[in-house]
Amino acid sequence: MKLKLTIPVAMAAGTFAFSALPATTPATPAAYAASVVAAMTLSCNAPGLDDGRSCEGALAWARQHVSTAGNPDYRNRCDHVMALAYGFDHSGSADAIAHWRAVPDRYKHADDRDVPGGALVFFSGGSHGHVAISTGGQGIISTDIHGPGTFTPSSIDEITGKWGQHYLGWANPWFEINH
Repeated sequence: MKLKLTIPVAMAAGTFAFSALPATTPATPAAYAASVVAAMTLSCNAPGLDDGRSCEGALAWARQHVSTAGNPDYRNRCDHVMALAYGFDHSGSADAIAHWRAVPDRYKHADDRDVPGGALVFFSGGSHGHVAISTGGQGIISTDIHGPGTFTPSSIDEITGKWGQHYLGWANPWFEINH
């Protein structure tokens, strides 16, 4: 028996990337729907962003640039480093908190801690806030958390605990420089 099933998927922002669907058609429409949903993975890519790199490309860039060396170009420049990860020479925002405020609501996921890899992860606190890139879940790669000018793996909890920053949420990679 062949089934034809249409599943509407609506999201405020972001896209779903489909992995392999089941090789055989499950016995019931409900089982088929469940298998399709299980085959979907949340991505931080979203239509209309026109970034220099995809979320996967930005995360690959970040992993290649992890450093404990104390790069002066990274010190207190988290928003700048996120722009570099996405292929821009600057973000177009004055700082991380201005960047968060400028991101259109459809690309923001306030307080959501199920963060896809490559997403921008925002915090408020201090006079400039903070932004890092997600490695998936609550993992991030962040500037300065392990010393001035460093760019190292960390977590949402480490930023909130060590620096006392408030987690705002994550955003699809929207930059003022290209909008």
